[in-house]
Amino acid sequence: MSVMASAVPAQSNAPHCTLLPRPYPTNTYKTGDLLLDPRDPSSTLLRTKALSPRDHDDTRMTAYYKDVATISPSTGNFTRSLGGAALIRRPRRAGTRFCSISAEKSSVRALKDPFGSFEKTVRAPEAGSWLLRAALQHKPVYWVAAVREVTNASYSHAVANDAGNGLLNVRRTSFSEQQQAQDAEEDENGDVDGEAMRAKMAARGGHRRRDSAFEEPTFTKTDVLGAEIRECRVKVVQDTATSPSSPTATRGGMPRWRWTYVSVADPQKGEEVQLAVGMGAPLDQEEVADLWEEADLNEEEEEEWEEDDDE
Repeated sequence: MSVMASAVPAQSNAPHCTLLPRPYPTNTYKTGDLLLDPRDPSSTLLRTKALSPRDHDDTRMTAYYKDVATISPSTGNFTRSLGGAALIRRPRRAGTRFCSISAEKSSVRALKDPFGSFEKTVRAPEAGSWLLRAALQHKPVYWVAAVREVTNASYSHAVANDAGNGLLNVRRTSFSEQQQAQDAEEDENGDVDGEAMRAKMAARGGHRRRDSAFEEPTFTKTDVLGAEIRECRVKVVQDTATSPSSPTATRGGMPRWRWTYVSVADPQKGEEVQLAVGMGAPLDQEEVADLWEEADLNEEEEEEWEEDDDE
């Protein structure tokens, strides 16, 4: 029987908490974070003190977390969560590679009122100048509304066997099986966690070749594996009467942007300016995967800003 048989589907209790393209060390992403580039949170992040424990919902906890993820052949990133079921539907693309993810437990920290928390975040004193710079530079802005963390996680290449009726049975490969593989295959599909991988990395001088299909281990007991990331818009407006509203623009069955307004001191003009800050719907799994594949977010965003200005 597959090792996935007893697991609950990975996203069953957090429908918008999509799988990140790779695991990150604990606290890399936290609810309420504002980001210019989610792929590089360490250098583009603003973490305010606006949210309190009362704003959060910490009830989504699962023991014995299991998941199967598909892997990008070009970057080695996780591209889609297939859940922890024993059988998965056969992917359309032939030669799809899989990663088996296993952890002692999973917890999701979400927000009880996402828009109310968003308003608190953007109105925090430390957020004003940050948002103004983003608006003047037409920078993309993202906001983290939920985070999934897993404890004592391991990530291993998985093999899929035909189970009939368009289904596959997925099984983790053991480290001994990976050792017997060709060097190129091992480099592409090797385990990335646990004592076996640490010993393997030590034998290579503590380094792992960058053409591996998995990133280096996080070396933390708890990994950030999923997040609800919302795309935002920030614009300077003359007054709220002429501010953007986009009443007919929808995305995923929801209004594309939900706007709030912030007064910010502009040091160059020596006066206050009004910012319209719009919170978008959560990015879905495909959008998150594509975001990590983009070479330059700013080039993509310029076209979207022009479209938004016409609304």
